Formats: sequence, structure tokens, C-alpha cells
Amino acid sequence: MSETPTAPAPKLPLKERMSALLDQYGPVVLVVWLTLSVLTFFCFYFAIGAGVDVTPVTDFAVDQGCTSPERAAQSGQGAVACVGLQATKPIRFALTALLVPLVGRLRTPPEASDTPNPPTNPA
Repeated sequence: MSETPTAPAPKLPLKERMSALLDQYGPVVLVVWLTLSVLTFFCFYFAIGAGVDVTPVTDFAVDQGCTSPERAAQSGQGAVACVGLQATKPIRFALTALLVPLVGRLRTPPEASDTPNPPTNPA
């Protein structure tokens, strides 16, 4: 007999995949997301403080209609770091989707074995 090949399941949209991860791993998703967000913000913040040119980031904010060119020129280090944080959101979504199953496996205790541990005799 010949078997008919089955079509692969359609890929779920990102929102549904993230919802499924949240249902399966619970707070691990939030911890990973917040950790990545805080690390990203401080990376931008300290890079700006170290003198990295932030013109592309402020240009991005102006292009997105978030601010005017005059206000972008006067924006502070924290505000520009927030714009960088928002600009990297798709990357953080992808990293979260990749890291949550790994972190979830580390967090899950190993399964109990069927054989009980032998009692120890104190010497």
C-alpha cells in the first residue's frame, strides 16, 4: 500500500505563537521578555553615553512620526534609548520565542525515576 503524503501544518502567526508560549511556559515568557528589554535599554543607554552616534535612531523616530526634528535634536540619553528599545522589538520577540523553551527546560525539574533511592545507613 502506498501512503499519501500529508501537507505540513500551516505556520501560526507570531501573536498566536507567543500566546501559545505564554500558555505553556507561563511566567518564564515574561521573565525572558523583561530581561531582554532591560538589557537592550541599558545597552543603548550606555552606548549613547560612550559617544555612539545616535543620528540614525533619532531619524527613525522622526520618520515614524514619533517626534519632530527639533525635539529629536534635543532628546536626552534615556529618550533615545527608549526609541532604540522600540526599534528592536521584533528582534526581542524572535529571541524570546527562541529562548523561552530553553529556559523552560532548565526550570523544569527532572522527572522522578521509577526506582526509589536505596536507604542510606549511617555509619
